[in-house]
Amino acid sequence: MTEGAVVYSHEKKLQTIIHSNHHIRNIVRRNVHHFLSLREELLDNSIIQCLVASDDPQSPLIDTVRIEQLNARVTSDKIQLALCGENSSGKTAFLHAFLNIGKMLPSGDGPVTARITKLTYAVPGEACIRIKKSLRDHTLTDDEINLSTYFSSEKPNWMGIGRALAKHVKRPEGIDEKSLEFAEWARSVVEIHIPSSTLALGVDVYDTPGFLSDDAPVLKEILHDLVELIHPTLVFMYANPSTDDATKGCFLAVKTALHDLDEMSIFFLNSKADLNRMPKFKQGMNENEFLTILADERIQRYKLLLDAPFLVNDKLEGLPISIDQCQCFDLCSVNSQLIKPHGPTMNEATIRRIIQFVANNDLAIAKRVCKLVLPVIDSFFDLLHITTHRTQEHLLQLYHDAQVWAKKYSEIYKSQTDQFLSDLFSKIFQQLNMESESIVQLISSVRIPQNLIQLTVKTAVRLQVITPTVRETLRNFMKNVFEHVKSHSDMIQDVVSNEILFGALRNQEISDFSALLLDDYAMKNTGGTSILYIVNTISTPVLVCSRNIQQVGIEDETTSRVFLEDIRQLPTVQDKNPPKQLNDQIYRYLSNIGTMLAEKKNEMQRAIELWRDQERAKLLSRIQMHYDAARPFLSLTQETHSLIEQHISHFIVIECQLCAAEDMAKMNGLIPEIRSGDSKSTMFSLFTADWGDKKKFTCQKD
Repeated sequence: MTEGAVVYSHEKKLQTIIHSNHHIRNIVRRNVHHFLSLREELLDNSIIQCLVASDDPQSPLIDTVRIEQLNARVTSDKIQLALCGENSSGKTAFLHAFLNIGKMLPSGDGPVTARITKLTYAVPGEACIRIKKSLRDHTLTDDEINLSTYFSSEKPNWMGIGRALAKHVKRPEGIDEKSLEFAEWARSVVEIHIPSSTLALGVDVYDTPGFLSDDAPVLKEILHDLVELIHPTLVFMYANPSTDDATKGCFLAVKTALHDLDEMSIFFLNSKADLNRMPKFKQGMNENEFLTILADERIQRYKLLLDAPFLVNDKLEGLPISIDQCQCFDLCSVNSQLIKPHGPTMNEATIRRIIQFVANNDLAIAKRVCKLVLPVIDSFFDLLHITTHRTQEHLLQLYHDAQVWAKKYSEIYKSQTDQFLSDLFSKIFQQLNMESESIVQLISSVRIPQNLIQLTVKTAVRLQVITPTVRETLRNFMKNVFEHVKSHSDMIQDVVSNEILFGALRNQEISDFSALLLDDYAMKNTGGTSILYIVNTISTPVLVCSRNIQQVGIEDETTSRVFLEDIRQLPTVQDKNPPKQLNDQIYRYLSNIGTMLAEKKNEMQRAIELWRDQERAKLLSRIQMHYDAARPFLSLTQETHSLIEQHISHFIVIECQLCAAEDMAKMNGLIPEIRSGDSKSTMFSLFTADWGDKKKFTCQKD
């Protein structure tokens, strides 16, 4: 295979990923638009409009403003990613390879740049540099710099572009990094509009300065602004696969800077994974041999990442145990790019995995719209169900049975949550005692500004103690809940056979973490409504409480001021051996955190009990509303019932398409391969198909 063919194949694969992303978004946008049109058509009927306009279970059919707003955002044609990491992690070299461009950005040992650089696509004739005042103020601070002449020949003049860029991105000499002058300079954003096969796919890339704990405050500010305003996927680059103290300190500094923005997604990229340093690598080996060695190397380096608590505990759900289930890790080596074909094979696979991860994150809004629309469609089906003719006696029996179910669930909730709180806090105290020494050692090993030590300690406790403990305890807790439900199957069957209870439990806006919990259990497809309600109502207050616990620290103003003053009076750290007084202060702070955690336990108990009482009251209220809403339909005219019924097929198709979009997002846009079938159902053709690892499953086509 020629070199040109390899590049073409790689680019085609990238195009497929982006095309799939756009295809899924188009499915969502088109079907949501169709849904909104059908809703308007249905509500043109004056009788139905009156029936659903009141504050009853069908009100979601009218209140769709939020859906319309989110659906408008699904049309975005750009995906955003930002590179960050410690100095000398190979970030600039990887960026050149990632964009398939020549060397134009400055690089070197230690800090080189101090501005955020945005790289976006432009045709050769429109290539330029624009300097904007900040991420918040897009005013141009200098005249636009035309780069088109550097692309006038067949081979771009990357060296010339680098010279034109240098004065705008290199750290200025002779300026104190703690000064206002430096801060104003660093806030400016350098936009580089250039041709690039990667950027042409609709990708914008932000290059951030190398990050250290003792960097100028403005560098933390601009990173915070980037994540807050642009919402990119972060690619965190680190050179040492064993994640040494420098890497952990850098990541801790990043998370401290983004302390109130904890929803960003992070891809972990182990750079400088040079092939010549892999023990089993040999020149001349065939492709299968190399891929086997590469797979083993990825496994070993991923295990090292799992051993780094600060990194692995970035999200409450943590990282998967198996690398086969992890989409947010890979390794690369720009130094190995010339070892053909294996170097390019490794790096291109990594680039595709990054693009796939970013594209999946970019679908978050589309998936959010699906989560909002599908319950509204279910409200329409509820409307159809309660228009079915039945007797008053039957309706009353369903009402009483629903109330009994609510009482039984409240009792289950109390017994399970009491045990959860007991387990959670005992494990947190145990973990805090175990990890205190390592936290003190890490914080003492990196240079941290005095005013950030307190926040850094809190961040470290959250990443190394609270998050993993909450995750482990919650998973064990939910496992016990599922086992309890399995052994009491009537909790599911009673819902399936009771239309009033079924409707009252529906319309749950499930959290992302609850969705992950459901994905762990095959029983989610049996009695889904009751399972979803149980998982959501139990996990939500626990998650809220855990976030509250994660913010624990010295919040009292006087105590905080005393702590900071004690830190300021310590000798300035000029070497790698921190003063004993600093360690003692951090230990005392950790002790105070432990005391405050003990005080939190009773607060959490009261909060979860209050949540239980409120949820029970809301459930009983919804049961009452469904019962009250159903009674008028006992005498509903056949004409109105038929009007509702004729919309069934349209709503079923929309629901299936939105569910298909959700499934395609989970399968990275992979399309099922039809194998056999074409047996007819009422509305669909049924086929046997293969879909990735799923073999011979049944799919439907309208």
